Amino acid sequence: MAVNGWTARFVNVSFANKRFEGSTFYRDQFESCQLIGTEFQENNWKDCVISGSQVDYANFSSSKINRCRFDDASFKEVYFRYLKLVGGLKTSGCNFEGASFVGTKLKGVDLSQSEFGYLEVNPDDLKGLIINQFQAASLIGLLGVKIK
Repeated sequence: MAVNGWTARFVNVSFANKRFEGSTFYRDQFESCQLIGTEFQENNWKDCVISGSQVDYANFSSSKINRCRFDDASFKEVYFRYLKLVGGLKTSGCNFEGASFVGTKLKGVDLSQSEFGYLEVNPDDLKGLIINQFQAASLIGLLGVKIK
């Protein structure tokens, strides 16, 4: 672990299937880490970065995320349910296929530079979500719109 302006920097570390419920992560960086199936429920995340990591099937439900960034990471079928988002969430080059954002207000979340074919989300929570034109096609059905 090296400290370069970060509280902690984890590189090539496996936390797969570990439990961190009720933890706080402040100015931490996870780079090329294995976070598959990790339990991050009811955590506080502030100014953190997850990059180049496998985070599939992890659970961030009921956490608070404040000004965090996800880059070039896989978040397939991750639970982001009932999050409190402060200061937005920026993503780039991530895969959110099948991720669940149920109960999470997505205002200020930018998924436009990431990819997904399907998200689990309540239509009322989409307001303020930033997506690209291709992603719009996968979400428009949630709003009751039919395309011929």
